[in-house]
Amino acid sequence: MSVQKATKLPYSINIKLQMSAEEGVKEVKVDRKLKNAIMDGVEPQGGGGRQLSMKELNRVVKNIVDGGRYAEGEKALVRALLQATDDRNHVEINGVRIRITDPAEIAFTHSMHQFFGQLGGKAAAKKLDGQTAAQVIAAYAQAAQQA
Repeated sequence: MSVQKATKLPYSINIKLQMSAEEGVKEVKVDRKLKNAIMDGVEPQGGGGRQLSMKELNRVVKNIVDGGRYAEGEKALVRALLQATDDRNHVEINGVRIRITDPAEIAFTHSMHQFFGQLGGKAAAKKLDGQTAAQVIAAYAQAAQQA
């Protein structure tokens, strides 16, 4: 009886990213788990298109700062998501358009500004992990519903 080793998937994967028509399509190396979280949220389901809503966004944000780190693999995808919050921009990952619903785009922008503001201090950046970022989004969504 032989024991097979589990194959470990690589941290990064190459994707085709388009942030605007002027820039065109570029091939970039990104975090595999974050890319999968984004694509799971926007891939067409049952023939129809889909947008990132609060539910999918929570999963995405947890993968942005997983392990308490924000590395090169996350940067291109975070920039793409921030770009996708502006409806005037046409952002695509591997040919699939990235769209974010209105409440989710505001919450995402808010939480990412809070996260990037924390990057100045090492201790502060460690405190804002994926779970904390997801809590920021949930708190913002709850406040928006009450308003």
